[in-house]
Order: sequence, then structure tokens, then C-alpha cells
Amino acid sequence: MLLALSLMWGSSFMFIELALVSIGPIWLAAARIGIAAALLWAFARLMGHRLPQDRRTWQRAAGIALVGLVLPFPLIGWAQQGIESNQAAIIMAFTPLSTLVMAHLLTDEEKFTRGRVAGLVLGLFGVALLLGGAGREELMVAGPRQFAVFLATLGYAYSSILLRDMAHISPVSVSAAVMIAAAVITVPIAMVFEPLPRAPIGPMAGGATLFLGIFSSALATVLMVQLINRIGVTFMSMNNYLVPAIGVVWGTVLLNEVVTGQTFGAFALILAGVALASFRARRRPPKGG
Repeated sequence: MLLALSLMWGSSFMFIELALVSIGPIWLAAARIGIAAALLWAFARLMGHRLPQDRRTWQRAAGIALVGLVLPFPLIGWAQQGIESNQAAIIMAFTPLSTLVMAHLLTDEEKFTRGRVAGLVLGLFGVALLLGGAGREELMVAGPRQFAVFLATLGYAYSSILLRDMAHISPVSVSAAVMIAAAVITVPIAMVFEPLPRAPIGPMAGGATLFLGIFSSALATVLMVQLINRIGVTFMSMNNYLVPAIGVVWGTVLLNEVVTGQTFGAFALILAGVALASFRARRRPPKGG
């Protein structure tokens, strides 16, 4: 299940690249979120899970949707209009390190340790290396787009912190509610800020969008919930190593993207930072244990 989840998330960068040929980044986000929302709503009904009934829970779901879906998806799509999918995948490997920063700032339990700080510094060196070898003209074009992916990691991190307040609700209900809220927010934004995709949308772009909605968003959410319930969050954290690696492989093998020594070095530094921070976190005994 972990491998299937990582394959779906890791391949999303390649499918975003293919979908952007015919669909703009905001409409692509709206389409994949809308598909996932419909499927998760149907799945919740089928499994007998009720959607939240109170206004406060829906407000929380909307906040999670805004920072975890509505903003990151278009940012990554816009970024991949100017950088290769393997670079986006590598920067996304910074997500767990972004989570460390958010957890330190916003919670009382997850504070910095020496290992976490060392891992964060290694990851930042990796991002700097990815940016550092570019010429001035290349940096002017690629730099803002790489930074957009970095901002997306902050959104994912913040949303994971906000989800802690929804632990009392069924994970299936929460997933469906967040995705429905994201669809309600994203579609009007797309209508205002981006023209409709030019018809006809090619089979490659259409198929890629369907894959992103069905697999990378809806089914991946269901698998994620099942993995957490069966084995726990610690095992789930293994996808932090698999997802960016798969993204790089797909981009290199299927899109003929080039992985330079500098890119590989940046990738190694970021993953080393994730490994160091995670290793220290696992070795630290829980309070009262």
C-alpha cells in the first residue's frame, strides 16, 4: 500500500507536466480537486460516513483546504510551466522539514532538537545547491518557480498541523469535507483568474488530469487513511523518501529530463536532512514512556 501510494504521489509531477500542455495551472487544480471531491463524497456515503454537520468543522476544513490544496496545487502547476518535473519533485522532498518548522512554531509538543535542526540545515543547503549553479538569466526564470514549489511545501506542512484539530472526526469524513471545500473555493478562483482551457483538450492532457484526480488525489487519500489506521504515522513517513525519488525517475525515464550532478547532489542533501531529522525524532522516547 505504501508503494502504491508513493507511486501515485511520485508520478503526479509527470502527469502535471503532461496536463499543462492543454490546461492552465489553476483549472488543472480545480479539475483534479473536483474529481477527487466527487469520488471521496461517494466513497464516504458508500462506507456510511456522514459529512460534518456543524459550521465550525466546515470552517476548519475550508482552512485546511485553502493552505493544503487550493494554494499548493496551482503553485506547483505554475512552477512546472518553467521548471522540469524532477526539480519540482526534489523541492517537494523538503515538505517534512517544513513540517518540523511549523510544528516547532505552532505546537507545544514538537519542538526543535539538535537532530532536527541539523536535518533542516542540510535540507536548506540542498535547496540552495539546486538554485546556486544557475546563471543569472536562468535564475530569473526558474528561481521564482522553484520558490513557488517551496511555498507549496509550507502549505502542505501547515495543513498537516491544522489536521491535528480534526482527529476526533472520521478520517474519511474529514478527507471528503476538505476536498469538497477545496472544490468550492478553487472553481470560482479559476473562473475569475484564468481563461477556460482551449478545446479540444487532447487525450494525453485529459488522461493526465483524470489520473491526478482519481489516483493522486482521491485514491491516494483513501490509502493514506488506511495506512495510518493500520500501521501508524511513523511508517507513513517513509513516503518522504519514496515520493521524490519516484518523481525524479519518472521525469528522467519518461520525459527525457536530465538529472545533472548538481541536481543529484541537491536531492541527496535534502533526503539526508529528512533522514537525520526523522531518525532523531524516532529515537527520542515519548513523554511518560
